[in-house]
Amino acid sequence: MNRVVSARKVKRGSGQEEEFDREFWGKMDPEKKFAAAWEMINEVALIRGEKNAGKPRLQRSIQTIKRRSG
Repeated sequence: MNRVVSARKVKRGSGQEEEFDREFWGKMDPEKKFAAAWEMINEVALIRGEKNAGKPRLQRSIQTIKRRSG
């Protein structure tokens, strides 16, 4: 995979950061955006020390609600 490196000097708090991000990601096709997002997800999992980093799985949330008696 070829990496795209872009740089621009911007003044902090000027709003130019967001403009730069929109321009950069706007040039990427959906497949490249998805690949970059997946790479970030895997990096976060590795930083957290998750054993199964890189293996997709569904999030599972379980909750029990009990009615109060009386």
